[in-house]
Amino acid sequence: LLSLIIYQELAKKFISVRYESSLDWISSLIQQKYHAPTTFYNHVKLYESVSFLIIDEITESISKDGVPTELERQMLFQIINKRYENSLCTLVITNRDINAVQKRLGQPTADRLSENGITLIFNWHSYR
Repeated sequence: LLSLIIYQELAKKFISVRYESSLDWISSLIQQKYHAPTTFYNHVKLYESVSFLIIDEITESISKDGVPTELERQMLFQIINKRYENSLCTLVITNRDINAVQKRLGQPTADRLSENGITLIFNWHSYR
């Protein structure tokens, strides 16, 4: 809810912002990578350059066990790293603790997300 409020407020101020559910987003990127390389390249460039990117459930995967595959981790790293290099804002949402984030995404991606970043922990019970 909070991320969508942030999204709406940024959009009202004409700041380029994207919200993506990682499960749908990663699935779409993988399909594009193998079926439409030009479309894939254009989408990656968009995600690397949008002013504010929100990725919901970043630690989850479309794989059978729910753990991001090496390909998913590489794509996330590529985008997160480029955004890091360009000092662009990235908001990631997960229900996992920091250790699980590091394990599921890999240390390099977790490092880029945490350096010069803020971690907010909401440790109350889920209302879903």
